[in-house]
Amino acid sequence: MNKSRFEQAEAERQRNRTSDRDRVLGTLHALREEILQLWMIVAEDLGGPIENLDLKRKPLPYWSYNQSYFSVFDRNAGTIGLIENDQLRSSLVRTYMFAKRLVDQYQGYNRMDVRASANAAQPATGASADTTYALHAGALTLIESYNALKNNIDQLRNLLDAELGLKKTPLPYIDATDPKQAGASRVQTKESK
Repeated sequence: MNKSRFEQAEAERQRNRTSDRDRVLGTLHALREEILQLWMIVAEDLGGPIENLDLKRKPLPYWSYNQSYFSVFDRNAGTIGLIENDQLRSSLVRTYMFAKRLVDQYQGYNRMDVRASANAAQPATGASADTTYALHAGALTLIESYNALKNNIDQLRNLLDAELGLKKTPLPYIDATDPKQAGASRVQTKESK
């Protein structure tokens, strides 16, 4: 009778392990799709202006967004902790941190740009040199964050594809074959390495 209870308990543990593994795989597929779609949005909205920045002009465009781009990641923190591949788990968390940092920094940049535009419209004051410098410095910070995110998305995509046995999805400004997308002004950051 004890053997039967032991076998039942062992069968239950096996079902739980299989269920956890299936949940992790489902979450990895969803995270892969979310991060790829996030990059497609960033590349479409910001890729060109950042990759081809000319600081003699208005540094970067206003970037409008009003939703959470990280819903899958935010709702699956517990499952992310179950990922056995340490390198993949670490890369996931790091990449999302870079993505959230880019969004936060761009929100601050937008606020600064709105204030600068309001001041520039007033003929008596105009945009100050400090404001112009702050916009340029903010743009350079955004370029560093963008490049760190780009490098981390490339690494994460490769790790996810290997883990899930999927074919590599080409991404703009990461797997660029078009010279305009290759970007002559890439800035490599220490953080992304």
